[in-house]
Amino acid sequence: MHENVKFTVRLKNNVELINEGEEDLLKKESDQITNKTDKLKVTGWQSIFADVKYGTQYFVYAKIKGNADTGENGEPIFNVEAVQLYLQNYSGSITIGFDGIASMKIADYFENDPIANPDGDNLIYKNRKKFDLSINLKGLHKNNFMNKVSLPQYISLKDGDIMETNVRFNPVDPGLSRIFDTVENMKESCFVDELFMERVGSDIVIHDNGIKNLMAVGKKEKAVSLTNNQRNVSLSIPANCKINVQEDIPKGIRFACKPVNSIFHIP
Repeated sequence: MHENVKFTVRLKNNVELINEGEEDLLKKESDQITNKTDKLKVTGWQSIFADVKYGTQYFVYAKIKGNADTGENGEPIFNVEAVQLYLQNYSGSITIGFDGIASMKIADYFENDPIANPDGDNLIYKNRKKFDLSINLKGLHKNNFMNKVSLPQYISLKDGDIMETNVRFNPVDPGLSRIFDTVENMKESCFVDELFMERVGSDIVIHDNGIKNLMAVGKKEKAVSLTNNQRNVSLSIPANCKINVQEDIPKGIRFACKPVNSIFHIP
């Protein structure tokens, strides 16, 4: 059932975005903002993703600016001009924030993907499109606002189109975790990054999921290029192994274990 549960994102005209240099508006309480336009800039965020990492519960919200129009077949469409993101940490001791760019693009369909064809032969939404929103996050990082999401030259949304939010975590400050150091130096870690590392007595190692997570964020060199005498006991991939990250992505049906899907609605 959980793969069918989605956030709803309403696409509306007259959305006000936060301009560069106005980020401090997000730090103010609502009753501290008296200007009507500024009030519109800090409201209208819609939830698109939620998860718990490092014991911290957080949500990601989006604001989509564009204009409603009519498509070639007379159906309502929404032409996207810009997307901004906001992250709210709700509980937990580790602050999570954006790290690097975020991008949105048309996604490939997968055979028998329930997102592409959730209703079998009785489609509620004909010829729906699926979009992929990729976001990089980081623990112990304070940046909770993404001013600009990278977009294709033209994105037009229809009622019922789907967006899947894919989040990847970069390692925390390697000066704290020593994740990119040799095994001996890694023992001096002040923060064992649980998404990549674990403590085993006096040793600190990179666990199997840590290898996959490093590869996912483009740190393949750490995962596969260490020499044998540098490698910690958890690394089982040969040093000369050549891995194509794209080939590791499973094909076919993908079942979400957290809410990652949003459905667009044009009022």
